[in-house]
Amino acid sequence: MYNHGHVEEKVFSIWVNQKQFNESRATWGGYDLEKFAHPDSELEWHNINHTNGFWQIVLDNMTISNSLNPTAEKQYVFGTNGTQQMIVDSGTSFLMIPSTDAELLVDYLNYEQGLGCIGGQDGIVCACLEDNYIDWFPDFTLKINEKPYFVPKEQYVYHKDGQCYLMLMVGGP
Repeated sequence: MYNHGHVEEKVFSIWVNQKQFNESRATWGGYDLEKFAHPDSELEWHNINHTNGFWQIVLDNMTISNSLNPTAEKQYVFGTNGTQQMIVDSGTSFLMIPSTDAELLVDYLNYEQGLGCIGGQDGIVCACLEDNYIDWFPDFTLKINEKPYFVPKEQYVYHKDGQCYLMLMVGGP
């Protein structure tokens, strides 16, 4: 589209209205800043590479922390010197975590947060019998090009019938 002069910029944007799905929009050649940012703020841009057929960006590291147990804050560094690739996919509801790092996260949840969790190829499941179950899960901070992005626990923990399902897909080495 860009090469044929149909759009001015080599960008596209997807906006999903979580309240009314029929108001969602895809835009080629630009974006509507009012849909993507708070007033007086700017969009952050990151370079994308297309290896392995996915849109990927470099993940510097991920920090997990929990206000109920601040001494259990951990920093997991994926790859070496920021070489771990992170897939960007607008069509998924889950974050994907490498299997070796999923094992570290399960150990953290079990031994430092006191949760009873098991992990496998189908994901991570924890026993959540307490009313304040959400308080025991950590928040994530993803650092991309030295810019931190906060992912609160409420965005990746799903509770049903005394079980917590982490919306994390386990895959890769």
